[in-house]
Amino acid sequence: MGDAAAVQFGPQPLPCAVDLPRALRYLGQRREGLPEHLEQRLQEAADQCASAARPRGVGRAYPLLWGGPGRPVELAGTGVALPGADIARFLEGCTHAVVLAVTLGMESERQLARAQALSPLEGLLADGCASSMAEEAARAASAEIERRARVAGFRPTKRFSAGYGDLPLQLQPDMLRLSGGDKLLGIHVGPSLLMTPMKSVTAVVGLAPLAGPKARDTERR
Repeated sequence: MGDAAAVQFGPQPLPCAVDLPRALRYLGQRREGLPEHLEQRLQEAADQCASAARPRGVGRAYPLLWGGPGRPVELAGTGVALPGADIARFLEGCTHAVVLAVTLGMESERQLARAQALSPLEGLLADGCASSMAEEAARAASAEIERRARVAGFRPTKRFSAGYGDLPLQLQPDMLRLSGGDKLLGIHVGPSLLMTPMKSVTAVVGLAPLAGPKARDTERR
């Protein structure tokens, strides 16, 4: 069996950029046929977002404890169970899991607040760009896990976040703590379970031995 500790990473910067087509999809728009003045303002919002963002990520690996039918899979040594049939199916064949966290940082949060104060349109464009870049940061973290996993003898799944399917959002504080995102990245979660900075992501990535059955590769976030 591979060394799951070798799959851990960070805290470290993550290479990423604003994906303009994705930002437009978040806004319910398409680039084709977009008025020139709106495309220019979108590009300006993307430039401001990229200038303010400091994308960083961290991930920590844990063995999985499978308790049998009707019992949730647990992250060994943490006291944290991952309840729900969806996450159990997603992690089928996995022996370990990486809990990851990424964020664009507080300066990105402040830049977004400034844009929202200027006008509703500026706020929407800034939010779409920041959401797009946060997704790209999460993808960069997943790519880092995959690179390390292959070397360590594991086949990784995609991401599965709390709040998707029947995995409760109430696990968000545990995800932050177990990933190290709270102390190492400065991400906080409030009573409403919203994270600060807002443009932050937590997720679980399963690790299956390369010699075993193929791990699931469907992204769930």
